[in-house]
Amino acid sequence: MTARSSCPLGLLTRICLCGIACIAALAMLMLTIGSLLITADMSTDNPMQELILFRPDSLLRNIAVLVPAVLLGSTVMLLFRCSGLTGRLKPWILALSLGIWVTILGSLWVAMSLSTPTHDSYIVTSAGVSAANGDLSSILDRVYFTRFPFQLGYVFWTELWARLLSLTHEDYIALEIINILCLALGEAALVLTTERLFQNREITLAATLGLAVFFQPMIFSTFLYGTIPGFCFSAWAIYCFVRYLKEYRMRYLVTSSVLLAVAVSLKLNNMILFVAMAILLAVQLLKRKPLRQLAALLILCAVVFTVPNIGKWQYELRTQKEFGDGIPMVSWMAMGLHDAETAPGWYNGYYTVTNYHSHNKDSDAAAKASLEVIRDRLGYLAEHPKEGVVFFRDKILSQWSEPTYQSIWQNQVRGHAGDPWGLAPYVCGAGEHRVTALMDHGIHLIFCGMLASCVCLILKSVKKTKKEEPLGTELYLIPLLFVGGFLYHALFEAKSQYVITYVIFMIPYAAYGFYKLCSAGKKLGTRLFQIKKST
Repeated sequence: MTARSSCPLGLLTRICLCGIACIAALAMLMLTIGSLLITADMSTDNPMQELILFRPDSLLRNIAVLVPAVLLGSTVMLLFRCSGLTGRLKPWILALSLGIWVTILGSLWVAMSLSTPTHDSYIVTSAGVSAANGDLSSILDRVYFTRFPFQLGYVFWTELWARLLSLTHEDYIALEIINILCLALGEAALVLTTERLFQNREITLAATLGLAVFFQPMIFSTFLYGTIPGFCFSAWAIYCFVRYLKEYRMRYLVTSSVLLAVAVSLKLNNMILFVAMAILLAVQLLKRKPLRQLAALLILCAVVFTVPNIGKWQYELRTQKEFGDGIPMVSWMAMGLHDAETAPGWYNGYYTVTNYHSHNKDSDAAAKASLEVIRDRLGYLAEHPKEGVVFFRDKILSQWSEPTYQSIWQNQVRGHAGDPWGLAPYVCGAGEHRVTALMDHGIHLIFCGMLASCVCLILKSVKKTKKEEPLGTELYLIPLLFVGGFLYHALFEAKSQYVITYVIFMIPYAAYGFYKLCSAGKKLGTRLFQIKKST
């Protein structure tokens, strides 16, 4: 570790980091308790519509599974330590091994599921494939892209791959394999980031094993959208950003900015990561070399706000058509504050598409109308606080307590290039409830571990001893990203699939949390043994 990264944090910096950790801990406490008591299920009664069903869960049963699972994990890590493998397994070996594992299992799932895109997924994917084959009519003639011009970034991504691999509309499975490769690369980056953050091989190994058995993203990769590629570029952007915060080399900041810009162009929700990075750079201004950190912040903003427009810009140039701003962002907040047939805050076209067209596709006029709707709704919820609490409780649980994150549902309701075989019919059919239950217990582990890590970060931000390793602002990036995602999806559109990437990023922190809990338990046991021996 460099001298710069080990310098004492200023008081204001410590207060900011403590605030981030406290907010993250409160949110995680809410999610942990909610997931132990309530499970949200995706219903397949109507494949044309997402529908969330809530069912009470058994707290005692969940705890009865959680405790042995933690003990089993601790035993596995102890065996690795005793065998001497922990020290010999270098981070790049762990990252490469995880990448190969995810690629093999994910590709097998793609081959077994044979899922093909439908609805929005089909619109954006087929538009990219058509453009690669010289047909821009899908982009030019569809009203879809005047409503949602931000989707043109993913269309361009699809077109690039379709051109490179000479794909046709019969080759969507190849694009799903690309999703798997992106997932493998993204999780490999997360392993390398874990080692950089915690500098503890046991935590890195535990995170690798946790990522290896978190199967939801592999199953979800058959969904052709910007989520998985966006996660890949976000993960590498985080890796480079962490290196910048630890080493202060500007090339890492520039690389991170470019990767983040690509992630935002693929999935607009990745702007939440941009905000998290910008906040941490602002916190760095309080630490040292403020001019350098200000320059870094300006570079990040300049790159992120420039590159995402390339997809839209080049299609406007090729089609000679202006796509405009589309449905304004505040319309998604207006929708997210209202009930829907699916679940509170889930998709409701009345506040977005209908509002946009009723104002003659004028984004500014639609935004003003949405702001009025938001004011009225917030006023109503303020006057009816009990109803507001129930609304936000159900909205949050419908996303975070749905343990499959729509991964299984996506394979159940999409089209298929052939008859599913192998494990796919079992996971999506007779074995769905068993698989979902296992996933639910896994989510409990992740949430409890993440909660423990947030508590550890609070303690580190308020107390510093000579024996503790010096930890800087980089450790608070992913908790801040989680806080941003939690708050954003509490206010804007809700879908459980939107939070799957946040859960992936939680896994290294869950490993860190349980590592600290086990270390504390070991110290306590040693002290009790010494006291008993002395008496």
